[in-house]
Amino acid sequence: MGLAVLVITIAAVSYFTTGSTAGGLAYVFGQAIGIFLMLSLVYYFLAKSVRIDFRRDVLFLVTAAVLVLTNQARIFGYIDARHFQRDLEAGGAENFEKTLSTSQTVIGSVARDGRDVAIQTNNNIGQLFTQFDDHALDGFLEPAKVKDRSVLLASYQAANAKLAQVRLVMPAVDVLLADEQQKIVVLASRLPEGSRDPFIMGFSKVRAEERNFVERRAANYQRMFEIAASATKLLLDMGEISINDRGQIIFADQNALKNYNELVAGLQQVAQEDEKITSDAAAYDKARLASGWNKMMSN
Repeated sequence: MGLAVLVITIAAVSYFTTGSTAGGLAYVFGQAIGIFLMLSLVYYFLAKSVRIDFRRDVLFLVTAAVLVLTNQARIFGYIDARHFQRDLEAGGAENFEKTLSTSQTVIGSVARDGRDVAIQTNNNIGQLFTQFDDHALDGFLEPAKVKDRSVLLASYQAANAKLAQVRLVMPAVDVLLADEQQKIVVLASRLPEGSRDPFIMGFSKVRAEERNFVERRAANYQRMFEIAASATKLLLDMGEISINDRGQIIFADQNALKNYNELVAGLQQVAQEDEKITSDAAAYDKARLASGWNKMMSN
């Protein structure tokens, strides 16, 4: 009887920890042998010292109990993961975020807290870009204002100041992401041991992809300020500026006009790139949610 219980226990532990894979079954079987041998030595000397009968069925039962206790956390983790999968299946792929918000599982709780950490980091990153909202930069784009040299000078100074600031954005972003990573490691400690590394690695992979969008946006801002600085310098170097009857700047020669138009065209490209970054980020986020649901359902 004891041997039968042990065999059933090995099969059950293998199922609840590794999904009954051949490698998993071999691992659990090896665990059982190790526990059995260790307990055999203890039981043998104990039985000899107190002069009791050496019963193998008792040893098999104790081995089964120790095997379960040894893998208790992994078993609970498996059950929690399957419960979370049922929550996801009930909610459907289109309600992945909602399921995260309502699931009572440990995985759901950790995922929610991880999402909150990411949202806070995203808000902090967003604040790094709010410093670039400066209407002083708009002066050189309005022909009616460029005649005022003080307006041009303010635009030129603002562009160069923002150019210096934007170069500090990505180092600041990396500091925020490093702090976030430490928080995620702490959150992951609440998960079963076998789920911690996959959670951390999966989170880190997503954040690395999202960092690329932030880097593209920072580079786009830098390009905008470089253009603004060049355009305002070009206008300042012209000295006194004249405007024709159609409200257009009168340039001294075609080369100056060509340079100015190229800079303005560059700003249009910056605006287009900004829209593309927003679109690409939204598409990635949508694909990420769908992929996350599929991965959770397939595990």
